Amino acid sequence: MSQIVYILSQLNADKVKLELEKLYPPSAGNVTFKLCPISGSKKGIFLREHWLESSDLDKLKDAELIIADNMYWPQLVTSCPKLKWIQGTYAGVDTVFKRLPKFLKPGHFPVVPATRFSGPSFGKLMSDYCLGYIIGIERNFIKFRDNQSSRDWSVLLKQQDGLIYRSLDELKVSILGFGAIGKDMARCFTAMGCHVTAFARSESGKNEVGRIIERFTTNLNEALTDTDYIVAILPDTPETIGLLNGEALKTCSARKPTLINVGRGSLIGSIDVINALDNGWISTAVLDVFETEPLPPDNPLWTHPRVVITPHISALTKPKDLAQVFSRNFEHFTKGEPLELQINWETGY
Repeated sequence: MSQIVYILSQLNADKVKLELEKLYPPSAGNVTFKLCPISGSKKGIFLREHWLESSDLDKLKDAELIIADNMYWPQLVTSCPKLKWIQGTYAGVDTVFKRLPKFLKPGHFPVVPATRFSGPSFGKLMSDYCLGYIIGIERNFIKFRDNQSSRDWSVLLKQQDGLIYRSLDELKVSILGFGAIGKDMARCFTAMGCHVTAFARSESGKNEVGRIIERFTTNLNEALTDTDYIVAILPDTPETIGLLNGEALKTCSARKPTLINVGRGSLIGSIDVINALDNGWISTAVLDVFETEPLPPDNPLWTHPRVVITPHISALTKPKDLAQVFSRNFEHFTKGEPLELQINWETGY
């Protein structure tokens, strides 16, 4: 009997299905992948505040296996009585735990295993994003683009701002968060000659000193001191929310580093970013994530001259990579083995 896997996603669901069918050809007959169109979704646009309607859930009343965007997990695990496992389409789970209290009483947790998406591609894509902006900032590419728009680069050249820059092997980079993605970034930056410090709560990262990093610390102030770039990839947890708010970045003021946040917007609020910039604690902010997404039109980050913003795209899920992550976990599932990247409903990550 063929196992049916339902696909419920705003993220190229049809392409995900095609990639899965390359791994599990329909002719084999052992797995069938079924697309479930989502009511109210818009093709090509990811709606972060979207909710499933009752008509969507009715289609899944017999579902045992589902591939779905993480934001839908709370509705699915509490509305699909036969569900045995749910595979997510992206890495973040903060929305999951913000929505869960709407469906369960305090102290109650789902029993259905749920696994998020991650993998080497995320680390590579985020590394490319951060490295690209580091080079762009050092070489003043953004400023020169502004000069092109105004058809005048005389001011920048007279000030010689555009002629003074550092090579990568002169830069000190502090990575906040040292899991799989953090280690991928460290390898990338170290290979380019950067001097890398890693910060994490767990001391296991010490093992990488002398290999892919020069220094490891569990002290945030040490990570923020004496660095040119702060690359934040921390997840959304009770320990990281607001970690860089207030005067946390004041310790950076000697070197005035650039802050690059590709982790979660809850790490530092918009007002605190602007405060750090205006006080000269940091020189620039490159932000891919925000405390509210999409970023409201009236948010002052849009117009601040030393802020660069992008719409949470530093690393996007590729259908081929998602299919491979599902495949590995499906093999574990069929054998009754522990699943990879499984979240803990009680701890929130």
